[in-house]
Amino acid sequence: MEGDRLEAIEFTWEPRERLNQGFEMIGTLSNMFARYYAEHTIDEREIVQLRAPLRPNWFAPLVSSDRISEALPLWKMIQQADYSSIE
Repeated sequence: MEGDRLEAIEFTWEPRERLNQGFEMIGTLSNMFARYYAEHTIDEREIVQLRAPLRPNWFAPLVSSDRISEALPLWKMIQQADYSSIE
């Protein structure tokens, strides 16, 4: 805050419950997109707008399969159906 003027808002994404396993789950990518959208369109359970700002490069580190970061090491798990048991 700068006097009565809002200068910035900082969002923190972290696991709901810490398991102390050496890594923590912060959620699925679809859940992260939904939370981002909700943060920009809902205020105290009221819809305040229908569009969230488009930031295509903002999620790029989460989607890119070849990104490696010492500051934010991400384990990316791909969930796929096993069709081998379907006849």
